[in-house]
Amino acid sequence: MRRQPEMIPTIGRHRAKRLYEEPKQVTPERKIPSLKEPEPQGDKQQPANMQKLYHVPVFALRNLLQTHHPGRNLGQLRQGELVAEIARLPGISEEEIELLFENYRYGARLSFFLYLLPSGLEQPRMAEFQAALDELVAEGEPSLGDEIVRSEGLESESLLDQINLLDEEWMGRVREIRFRYLVAHHFLNIEEQPDCVLQSRYGFLWMDLQLGYVIILTRDERVNQQLTQAASQCLQAIPIPIRFSKELLNKHFSIEKAKRVSHYDPGTGVRQSMSGHSLWKEYEDEILFREQRYTRPSSLYDEQVAEGLSTGLGVTSSKGKVYLTRALPASLMRAWAIQRLPDLVRDVKETRAAQPELFSRSLEEINRMRLPAAGKAAVTAIVEALLRGHREDLTSVQLSHSAQEIYSALDGKYFDRYLRAQCAECDETAESCPHCNGREFQFKKQQITCQDCGAAVSDKHFVVLRCINGHATAVPIADAVSIAPNHWMLKRMTRIFDELGLSWDSKNDYFHIEGSTLYRLTKGKLDPDNLPPLVQNYISHFWDAVSGPVHTGGGDIVADD
Repeated sequence: MRRQPEMIPTIGRHRAKRLYEEPKQVTPERKIPSLKEPEPQGDKQQPANMQKLYHVPVFALRNLLQTHHPGRNLGQLRQGELVAEIARLPGISEEEIELLFENYRYGARLSFFLYLLPSGLEQPRMAEFQAALDELVAEGEPSLGDEIVRSEGLESESLLDQINLLDEEWMGRVREIRFRYLVAHHFLNIEEQPDCVLQSRYGFLWMDLQLGYVIILTRDERVNQQLTQAASQCLQAIPIPIRFSKELLNKHFSIEKAKRVSHYDPGTGVRQSMSGHSLWKEYEDEILFREQRYTRPSSLYDEQVAEGLSTGLGVTSSKGKVYLTRALPASLMRAWAIQRLPDLVRDVKETRAAQPELFSRSLEEINRMRLPAAGKAAVTAIVEALLRGHREDLTSVQLSHSAQEIYSALDGKYFDRYLRAQCAECDETAESCPHCNGREFQFKKQQITCQDCGAAVSDKHFVVLRCINGHATAVPIADAVSIAPNHWMLKRMTRIFDELGLSWDSKNDYFHIEGSTLYRLTKGKLDPDNLPPLVQNYISHFWDAVSGPVHTGGGDIVADD
């Protein structure tokens, strides 16, 4: 698409490393040579906010002029010329321009990106959120993708790092935070030298922390990473990208109204797409045939956003992206979205509770782990539990899956197993072999045996353990198997928390999972009573000696040296 320089306001600042190696200096005051300022007519004073019209699409400017001068031919006028014509209107006011700017500054194609959060979080302050964004800019480096694009000479525009929060507004329980960011457009100038101009773009995010979600509206998906990373730092929680299943899409968007449907065959890697205004009427059987066999990565529907007004509504399932193909005033878009999207989020949260593996792709560091989808979902659940423990100052957090299920989902990687259960006859912990009181076990495929005496302590369903009072108790294996992270998992945890903008130190932080309860350990807040031997072994190697006596659960008191 041919770029029209006069459509691009030059405001803001940029970082030199995001441009070519030796860019010419660009300042906020620089003017685009081809952009003609509207000439004043006589003594008429222009509205002070006239420059905001350069953020308004051409069709809206034409509509404004047609309102004041019906029947006038404006088809050949470009944006700068249309703005100049508006400046000559005798009755144009700052309020009229401000309304036009507010309604259209977000761009022509409106895209919403949906993320899940735990319910009931506390609202971050604007200053705190901005400080987190600024910190990311100070510490950030160009992504590998940006470097590859630049090295291939393909870059015509680049997203600058700084995001500025502008203001906020409450719509019921939904908090809208509006922001601005900059895009640098690169080109060769009249002297055949690399040059650029800066364009400001606008977006907003919605936070509903009661229901638990974030929705980001932006023209550039690349800003989402910074916004969600800053949000995770402020909220101490991970914004999880939404994934749409076919069943969920069919509930909220009628396939009979589909104008385009794409299907993907994971067996062959082939993607097929069908489109047309009478798609369902003409190809119902073919669509149903593909629906039964393939996944649906994207689709486009006919959506009525207001009485007598329809637009295309697109869905990209893997990104949690919902977009509108028609340019709508922001006021109308908000009225539609505030009614449509929260119901969709509510059903997605219910789906996640039943199928957590659908939401495993949340953090790049987790994505890099060589694990199946269920394993990545398990790691995400662990990180969320640790964040909740830190956020609410909890030492234990309930998980939706048991330690045995998590260990299986991770293919036996990153965790070591041990046995522990509550005695059925007393309040003591049962963790010893019923034959020799040993506490080291071998986990074989069919049964669990004592490492000291070799006796079997389990069958296919139950394990028998003895407590320090001598009682033998039988409990389901899923309730007795516990896991503790090894050093490799803790190195991963450090990288995961770094990605979230938070800290994790293997010499200060640890956790273990018993049954479906995660126990969070922090140096200085550690309760030394009743720690499992495997956990105590880690602390002895990687932490300083635990102060005070440590009760290991086997009847012995291990005192300080």
